[in-house]
Amino acid sequence: MRLVVTKKGFKNIFALILPLIIILSQWYSVSGINLSWIIYILLLVNVGLNFNAIKKNTSLSLFIAITLIVPIITFLFGMARGFNSSLFLSILTGLALMVYICLMSDHQLDWFIRGLVLSCIVFSIWGIYEIGTGHYVLFTNRLLTVRRNWVGAHYPGVAFANTNDLAQYLAFSFPFCFLLLRKRKIRLVAVFALVFYVTFHSESKISMICVLVEFLLLLFLITGFGEKQKALKITFLIVLLAGLGYYANMKYGIVNATILHFFDLNVNADYFTGRENIYVNLLELSKRLPFGGFGSAYSIQSMPPHNLLLYILVDYGWIVFAAFICYLVSTGKKLLTRLRTDKDPFDLVCFISLCVFPVLASVSSTNEQRKIVWIILGILIRQAYKKTEALTARA
Repeated sequence: MRLVVTKKGFKNIFALILPLIIILSQWYSVSGINLSWIIYILLLVNVGLNFNAIKKNTSLSLFIAITLIVPIITFLFGMARGFNSSLFLSILTGLALMVYICLMSDHQLDWFIRGLVLSCIVFSIWGIYEIGTGHYVLFTNRLLTVRRNWVGAHYPGVAFANTNDLAQYLAFSFPFCFLLLRKRKIRLVAVFALVFYVTFHSESKISMICVLVEFLLLLFLITGFGEKQKALKITFLIVLLAGLGYYANMKYGIVNATILHFFDLNVNADYFTGRENIYVNLLELSKRLPFGGFGSAYSIQSMPPHNLLLYILVDYGWIVFAAFICYLVSTGKKLLTRLRTDKDPFDLVCFISLCVFPVLASVSSTNEQRKIVWIILGILIRQAYKKTEALTARA
């Protein structure tokens, strides 16, 4: 498929490189202006030009309005100690990215998915380079650049603020590799090995488990989608591999020395006790929330919520939290309904991504500011509601 340098061709090129430049642009400035802000201004302009299309989609416009307006209301009338303008701007730019994806044409979204897969592969190879050499081009987290992980290797960071953010990005973007590589099984396994290796060295246990679960589910469901014989073969293969792994572990302790060690949750470790304390404190606060929440969870305690759903609960209140959960459930139901009729692999990938979304949304400390969360929400919402008039408008 050849890209032509026309208005349509430019949009396709922009969609292709968008996942990469969203992450990389934050590290560079032009005349003192951060490059990422230039990108988000372009996205906001596009959203403004498509305002009429957004208005016609009630659920999408309501989602945007609540996300932007409620923090201001709770700051004025709720229990917030201060209004976090930087957090509000992060949400605004995240929404601009999400809506831009929702308004993409099918052809444009196709190129965007290609770009998401490309970024997944690029960041994986980049991460392996850092693991092996300890040389960092952009990663500046001093706490992790001078330390070694549990196997004595260097942490991968690539172009993210934290190694957990890299692992979260790879875990979120990996399922979409199946859309391009499911018929090229050797390449698919190679990409899985790359992603799994990097998440393994990041020490993000949740991300690694999600990548493994995604791989097994997609391998089973997509390869055997609608074909019982293939499904039975894949099931037998998975059971056989699990049995061999169990036997090898019982006899030689191989699995315990590697994977199971990584799965072992140390309840005394700081990553566990820290989140436990944060979650307990915020859940206690949620019991006495006003109608709209606190307005800024960062003004309640010095640490971020470390969980997107908990952030929504504390900042927006129980009503908005329940509405968000219902929105996700409704999206899942629409995807399942579409799966029963057209059996599109894209719908299947989106549904699996939606299933792991609440889990992966607890990986990064500031999930609401991480653009991969908004990218996935944009893809899921667009795919679930793509037959509506608003989402088939010009992009």
